[in-house]
Amino acid sequence: MSTLTYLEDSVRDSVSRAQDRLNILQAAKMRLQQSMNEPVTREQHQQFTLLLEAVIQAEDIIRVIVYRYHNQPVKPDDENEY
Repeated sequence: MSTLTYLEDSVRDSVSRAQDRLNILQAAKMRLQQSMNEPVTREQHQQFTLLLEAVIQAEDIIRVIVYRYHNQPVKPDDENEY
């Protein structure tokens, strides 16, 4: 099956690769949420909000790709079969 993106190519063969990318996004999400709780300007808060939305959308895209190729959702790290 042909693919459209490098991301799709990199996660289609390995649930663990997808989980690695989701872990990276989770860390970014946590940093953004922490930054949003600190005193920041309105413009910075808006930027953090946009970045947070992008991270959430990226997580959703990875989950859809994994489900497309493996017919199962991505599970937490300790439940994935490698």
